Formats: sequence, C-alpha cells, structure tokens
Amino acid sequence: MVRKRVLHINRTENKYVIYKKANLILVKYMKILAVNFGMSGFAGDSNQLFTITKNLISQGHEVTIVTTDANVWKGDLEKSKQYSEIRGILRSSIEKSIKINDVPVIPLHCTIHEFGMYCPNAKTFAKKIIKDYDVVHVFNWYHHLGMTFAQVSNEEKVPFVISFYATLQEKGHDYKKFQKTIADSIYTKKLISKAGALHSIGELETQDYIKWGADPKKIFRVDNVISLNDYQITKSTNIFKRLKVEKEEDYIYRKPNWNRKYFPRTHT
Repeated sequence: MVRKRVLHINRTENKYVIYKKANLILVKYMKILAVNFGMSGFAGDSNQLFTITKNLISQGHEVTIVTTDANVWKGDLEKSKQYSEIRGILRSSIEKSIKINDVPVIPLHCTIHEFGMYCPNAKTFAKKIIKDYDVVHVFNWYHHLGMTFAQVSNEEKVPFVISFYATLQEKGHDYKKFQKTIADSIYTKKLISKAGALHSIGELETQDYIKWGADPKKIFRVDNVISLNDYQITKSTNIFKRLKVEKEEDYIYRKPNWNRKYFPRTHT
C-alpha cells in the first residue's frame, strides 16, 4: 500500500476532516502526543506504549511520550530496582525532552504516588504544549497525568484518544474504588463521550464503553500488539496432536496470568 500525502486537512469540532481523491483516503503524517503514568506498567499491556509508539514512528508519524517520574513499581522491591535506572533518567530531566529507546520522552514530577501519581504541574504543562500536536493518545486511565491531558485536550479542542486497558471493568474498578469514584465524577463521565475515539482491546471493554455512554461509532477494537520475535519455538511438542488440531497455519498460545485474588480456582 502506497501512502499518499494529504492535500488538505481541517480540524473542526474536535474531528479531522480528511479529503478524498480518486476514492483513496489521503492520510496526513501526524504529530502525536502519547500520555502514560510511566515507562512500564502493572499489567500485561505495559509494553504497548513503546510497541505502538515505535510502529507509528516507523510509519512516518512524529510521536512524543509524556510520562511521570513516579516509581510505578512501588511495593515491589525487585521490579522497583529494575526500574530505578530509567526512573533516574526521568527524574534528572523534568519537563525536558530526552530519548529513551529512541523515542522522545518528557517526564513530569510526581509528588503523590498514592493519589493517581499526582503531578502538580500537569495542567499548566499540558496547556503549554498540547496545541503543538494533532492528536493526544492517553494510555491507561485513573492516573492524574492522563486524565488531566484528556481534559485539557477537550478544552483546547485538540482531538484525543483513550485506551482504558480494562480499567473500567468491575474487578479493576474495585481497586482503590473510592479514588476512582471521585475521578469518575470529575473526569471519566465527562470525557468518555468527548473523546474522538476509544481504543478497545476486547468485546468486554467495548460493552463497558457503551455502558458509560460512549458512541459505538467511536469505539475501535484493536487487540494488544505482540512482537513475533518473542514467540520463537524453542522446544517442539505434540500439543496439536493432543488437541486434535490440524496444523495448517501458525498459532500463538498465551498463558493467562490471572489475579488469584479474584480468580482463586483458575488453572493455567
């Protein structure tokens, strides 16, 4: 597929109007601001930020990540130690652009880890830079940085996308429920309907968006991306024979990592 240069594009009412020529959609290379609470996360989607960002850059888009200098593994001594090197880089470069894994990153200082990794200068900084970008992509929810940048995007009429990554689902929402209930009244209920698009990673999440009043036309399901290099065969087995599966194509089996607190009888 040959990428065409855009002839003209207008931003109006929080949407992009992309003109067509010869029945081909002409897509503009965009300047994208990605927002996440850290450079690593608590769940299986923690690698999505860099994976998606690097692929967007490879397609010609300009992407910058805004994050915090918080210890995102607080409470886990081993992982905190592993993350300390990156965190040291972030803490020494507050509100300055640096390169991590060849991606431009701007860290903001976090003062209260326990309250959504609160960053006191988030709104001021967002208002300072957000108009320089075509679109804002918020990764995860219920962190102060992401909710604030989504709010400012809406105020400044800059299109924004939210990837909630299952944070609206009942079991996830029960964790720190009081804080999340407050956040819902201030941010979630107002912004979920204002987002230009909502990224869903599964049918359950799609249904959650609809329950929160989202327009189904704005919901786009894209399952988590993977790197095939992480799934090289190291040991052959007779799994297909035992499952009575005709191996006519390649398969990937991902072992579930259930939370035993909520699924105590689940086997993996």
